[in-house]
Amino acid sequence: MLLDDVEDIVAELLTMFTLRGIPCAGAHSLREALATLRALPSISLVISDIRLRDEAGEDMITLVKMDPDLRQRDFRFVFMTGDVMRFAGQDTIENHPILLKPVHPQRLLELVKGILAPSSDGQ
Repeated sequence: MLLDDVEDIVAELLTMFTLRGIPCAGAHSLREALATLRALPSISLVISDIRLRDEAGEDMITLVKMDPDLRQRDFRFVFMTGDVMRFAGQDTIENHPILLKPVHPQRLLELVKGILAPSSDGQ
């Protein structure tokens, strides 16, 4: 799932992933993202901008952990930010990667494919 408050960014990334055979959904707020995760149990990866209008994308981790249904599922997160000063030298939030903007599409695709690929132990 893609989470960004800028609709054009969500639309562009949805197109990029869909054209490469990676199904995904989009959301523009934390509330919409939670509803999407509840409605689509196949989602296991959330790619989120850190700065949303009046929200913080990294709050998705806490919200998922607090939700009685969602906390039963195994989620991975990838965060993106243009806030180089705040995240200089920090490459993860709770062991989830942070990509600094501008994010190169090929880098994002490789990261997503690596996360979604079945592990060698069959899981």
